[in-house]
Amino acid sequence: MLCIPIVGPTLDLALEQILEAQACADILELRTDLFTFSELELLRSCLKLPYIVKGPTHGLSPTFVDGEGGEILSYHNFSHTPENLEEILQEMQKTPATYYKIATMAHSTLDSLRMLALMKAHPNLIGVCMGKKGEITRILGPVFGCPITYASLNPDWQSAPGQLTARELCETYRFRTLNSSTALYGLIGDPVDFSISHQSHNALLGRLGHNAVYVKMEIKKEELPEFFRLAKLLGFRGLSVTMPHKEQLLPFLNEYNPLEAINTVHFYEGQVLGYNTDGKGALDALEERGFVQGKSLVILGAGGAAKAIAYEAKKRGTSVSILNRTEARALQLAKELEVKGGPLSLLQEMQADIVINATPVGMPIDPAWLRGTELAMEIKTVPKETTFLKEAQKRGCACVFGYEMFINQAVGQFVIWGLGGSVAEIKKEIALPDIESRRGFD
Repeated sequence: MLCIPIVGPTLDLALEQILEAQACADILELRTDLFTFSELELLRSCLKLPYIVKGPTHGLSPTFVDGEGGEILSYHNFSHTPENLEEILQEMQKTPATYYKIATMAHSTLDSLRMLALMKAHPNLIGVCMGKKGEITRILGPVFGCPITYASLNPDWQSAPGQLTARELCETYRFRTLNSSTALYGLIGDPVDFSISHQSHNALLGRLGHNAVYVKMEIKKEELPEFFRLAKLLGFRGLSVTMPHKEQLLPFLNEYNPLEAINTVHFYEGQVLGYNTDGKGALDALEERGFVQGKSLVILGAGGAAKAIAYEAKKRGTSVSILNRTEARALQLAKELEVKGGPLSLLQEMQADIVINATPVGMPIDPAWLRGTELAMEIKTVPKETTFLKEAQKRGCACVFGYEMFINQAVGQFVIWGLGGSVAEIKKEIALPDIESRRGFD
């Protein structure tokens, strides 16, 4: 059930919230502990849905009471998520209740994954992690049998930190369709805030008719071992991988190409398989402007995406140079892939046909180093027009935007995960306006 808290605090605001919430909620929660008034007769006459009362009942006859002696027995920890969640639940279960609710503060995605694992082991538990890193517990609750998910009408009316809006849950994550058979996919990286994949991938899953959901998860390097243990336990089927984990996760894979950085993981028949769709996605975007065979291509940056693009470009007959702020890293990667390498400043001496910014920096070079005849490409999706592309356009360069590569690599991931037929068939369903209209593409 989707529950919207009515937080008031004034009578007028509470009435406004009830009228709006009843259009989209299954059940309401009256937070009378937050109200600045106690006469609730007018509210009673407006209530058309089942409701929970948290706080003084003031003579109301709610469906559930959340509190000591009520139908919902709650445990709250606003500072952290304890390690002994199972023990906490066992102690709570000594007191009879219809539902048991555990709400804790998440300081890492692992906290949320542990809460989801607890819900998987105990269906009908209301488990939620508060805070930004707890959002996935609110999204994935129905998958693990959580009977009540709390969502706000808007960010100003949250009853707890990290509460998503009902609109976001329903429109972005298709909350109403999620159930115990829903397949799990997600993005891991550090950070993940600027990725638009939760919007694009969930929209595509819906268009293709899959009972599946895709979530973003910030994972630190040192958290990878525990993350993969929990991901297997929870039944994740596929992952997108972004910086800085494209090479850091190799020890957790059963199979991968050592010459490619990994941006796609497939959990398949007990194996963890690694793939890369960055390289093909980038080169396909470039070749929509013309063939790259025989051209001179310079990649700025020497991270995982640069490695994948260089590998694919070389396969297509391109002369590749990898330039990086730290020259030693560029030379190391160039040696591994048997291409050219050097410092960023080397660009001013080159006659490049294509220049790709694969660094996290908006403008990693002196703009004067661009001659104006190059095809300039950015791999970041947000913002659409980075400083690099703006400077390239000023000098007359044709440009390839990051979202063009993003679409291609995303479609490639769906093929690997078995979520569609051919690339062409899936690509028909990933409409550009659905991506371009999002944050950063205005």
